[in-house]
Amino acid sequence: RLFTVDVVVIDLALGIWPFLCIYMFLIYVMGISLAILRALGMQWRAAGIISASLYGMTLPAVVYFAIYKKGGLEIQWRVLPACYTILQLFLATGYLVLDWDAHAKHVRESIACMAMASPMRSMVQREVMDDMDAADAAGEETPLLV
Repeated sequence: RLFTVDVVVIDLALGIWPFLCIYMFLIYVMGISLAILRALGMQWRAAGIISASLYGMTLPAVVYFAIYKKGGLEIQWRVLPACYTILQLFLATGYLVLDWDAHAKHVRESIACMAMASPMRSMVQREVMDDMDAADAAGEETPLLV
């Protein structure tokens, strides 16, 4: 049973439904992109991309087309998937253009600093970090994390 019998509401719901489905799919894709960025320790990059995209592109586009151009809800739900598609491209660019060697070196250095700074770290961890540094100096492949 529908929540209303108003034909205008039903027509509007049917008009926005495909765009709402696309929008929901893009929200899940955004979750995957954010998980990748978080796993790489790039939360601040993700936050910057999202803030710039949502406040600099999506909000102004929705306000312009839905309110000033009087497009209403139907235009809003057409604009949101387009803006979120662009947001997905920005998020993917955030980790696809990454210099993986430099990032791996940065992660290893961060781990080494934590291992050396903490008196609770074992000697084995320090030895592993020393081995990684030696392998890195020799140009050999090393694991990203210990």
